[in-house]
Amino acid sequence: MLSISQPQIIKGIYKEYLEIGGSNMIGTNTFSSTTIAMGDYEMEAYAYELNFEGARLAREACDEVTAVDPTKPRFVVGAIGPTNRTASISPSVEDPAARRTLSGQTGEAFYASIRHAKPMCVGLNCALGAQHMIPFVERLSKVVECFLHVYSNAGLPNAMGGYDEKPDDMAQGNKVFFENGWLNMVGGCCGSTPLHIKAIREMSENYKPRKLPDVGRPKMWLSGLEDLVVDDVHNHLGLPFLNVGERCNLSGSIKFKKLMMKGDYGTAMDVAKKQVEDGAHVLDIN
Repeated sequence: MLSISQPQIIKGIYKEYLEIGGSNMIGTNTFSSTTIAMGDYEMEAYAYELNFEGARLAREACDEVTAVDPTKPRFVVGAIGPTNRTASISPSVEDPAARRTLSGQTGEAFYASIRHAKPMCVGLNCALGAQHMIPFVERLSKVVECFLHVYSNAGLPNAMGGYDEKPDDMAQGNKVFFENGWLNMVGGCCGSTPLHIKAIREMSENYKPRKLPDVGRPKMWLSGLEDLVVDDVHNHLGLPFLNVGERCNLSGSIKFKKLMMKGDYGTAMDVAKKQVEDGAHVLDIN
């Protein structure tokens, strides 16, 4: 609401991240500015205005800073989420290590499920400090075909909900990403002040960004809870091709459903085996 009621404060914060932090891009002050999230405060009607003013102020701040030094253009990035509805499946929501994506996917499987949209950049943000993100970032860096980013928190929240990592601590935590050439963009989320961003920026300047992988032959990359790269079966054109058997499907096969309802698992197994013998590489079990 400060974007509407106290715009000079928000614009001043934007400019601190640009001038002190040296940010190339800043996210808009539109976090939770959706009709769903604003419903908690009976402010749904303000959703459009909150987004418009948050973006307008960021644009003004970037234009003013760019005008001072046109060789370093600054950009506005629109922040869309989150809502007050959980989108995770977790056995222990208070444990950051146990939190998972909507369908419980691995990072690789998540990327495989969105790569068809050809995103410019994917990555990780919030939830964890940089040190806790290391194994996930390393794995993503090996498979992501676009740019990869990270903006971590300044450590994990303390008992009071604050963040204890100092600027130098946070920069050191991110250093492993730069040393290994895993990232193309970096920033900060919860607890990161302009001084935190400044420290991270200065640390990153000593290293080269991640090299995008070479373009290779088309490949079939499937996603479930985990990803599957199909590279050992091909069609007559030499392109990846996978036969999926769907007769072990309660919704699509009355015969299979009756076998399962009767507990005739032996015959049901024969149905599965017959599909493999007929050329199925994968069986759809439902």
